[in-house]
Amino acid sequence: MAANYIVPLIYILLPGHDCRVRPAYASLGQCLIGGSGRLIVSSRVYHDGVSHLDEQYRVEFRDGQLVGGAPETLHWPGQQKDLGSEPGYWEIGFQAEDEAPIVANTIAGANYASYRASGKRLILADPPLKYASPPTIDQIAAYGQFVDGCVVTRIDRKRNFGESIALLNPYNKPILASVFGHDEQKLRRIRVPAQSGRFARLAGLLRESEDRWVGQVQLTATNRLCTYNVKHAFDNPADITHCEHLDSFRADPTHMPAFQMLRQQVGWFLARRGVPLHKLR
Repeated sequence: MAANYIVPLIYILLPGHDCRVRPAYASLGQCLIGGSGRLIVSSRVYHDGVSHLDEQYRVEFRDGQLVGGAPETLHWPGQQKDLGSEPGYWEIGFQAEDEAPIVANTIAGANYASYRASGKRLILADPPLKYASPPTIDQIAAYGQFVDGCVVTRIDRKRNFGESIALLNPYNKPILASVFGHDEQKLRRIRVPAQSGRFARLAGLLRESEDRWVGQVQLTATNRLCTYNVKHAFDNPADITHCEHLDSFRADPTHMPAFQMLRQQVGWFLARRGVPLHKLR
């Protein structure tokens, strides 16, 4: 069934870093029925519940190709902003012009964002979906709560290895999150206000007598969150070296009957061409 939107993307904004991102226009064009139509791209930045950017522009596609050339790369000058030590986020959304039902696939591909701060290495990170992520939907249906995890976490005082989990809440109500280590260590419960971000500092998993902690970390929350693993210096969390979004704990089956897979493939093929599947029943 045709829709009039494509699911928004949530990019983390690292404190003190410029961020640049170019939407995956080729993928957006492939999401449209017949590859043609006009989309309104919205670009919104939030930090601690405050809107710092709200812009829109229009792009047009014909036969899957962008008409008139690509707009300039989007840029957030984070080095010029003094927004404190907590993360913000950049929401990039896509709406059909005049709410026309021209979208066959509401989930598009996404490009990596680049992050740069003076004197520091370039960081790349790709975004999670704001909502409608199939693994997250299946997970909450199966387990009744949101669950995320870091497969391998390493914290080392002596070697100056630190890690944090960025918790981004792009929704309209506050969310409570709990972070646990595999050895029953845990952080104090974290409240993430609406349209805000918070860092869960994993150094809190170290006992006073420990200099090193290696293991798995899991988090649960009262609602879905957009989450990133952030690696940084132990003694200076602002000295960030790596950032990558987490993947939801998956509840979907790992196998399916061959005929069921064939039906799914046929359904996706027809949906991309705008065939109303309900009329085939």
